[in-house]
Amino acid sequence: MKVVEKMIDSYCNSINNVTIQNHSRNIVKAQRYILSNIDTEIRLDDLVEITGLDKSYLCRLFKRECHMTINEYITNQRINEAKCMLESTSKSITEIANLLGFSSQSYFCSVFKKSTGVSPAKYRMNSGGFYQMD
Repeated sequence: MKVVEKMIDSYCNSINNVTIQNHSRNIVKAQRYILSNIDTEIRLDDLVEITGLDKSYLCRLFKRECHMTINEYITNQRINEAKCMLESTSKSITEIANLLGFSSQSYFCSVFKKSTGVSPAKYRMNSGGFYQMD
């Protein structure tokens, strides 16, 4: 891994760690599970098992502490990771979509554009990342 790639990876990890500060122990457990499994399907039942909380209570607590639903949080984390990958790797948009657990490239592009205002390809071009589309 090149030095710049390591720096970007470290920066992305730091951003993810900041998002889990100042939360209760159970919410931090849920957030860490989400971050560790961002590339797989994350089910509410998995988070309930990890935290030991009731489903409805976990959802309310998560919303109260994080100011978003669990699904919104998962999507935001996937988009943040996608941004880092677009900036720091030469992986195709399809590869990134697959690696982050999106059901299709078109769904990924739709969610990404809704979140950022630009398509993944445009984001990569505008990010000034050292990887450019061939």
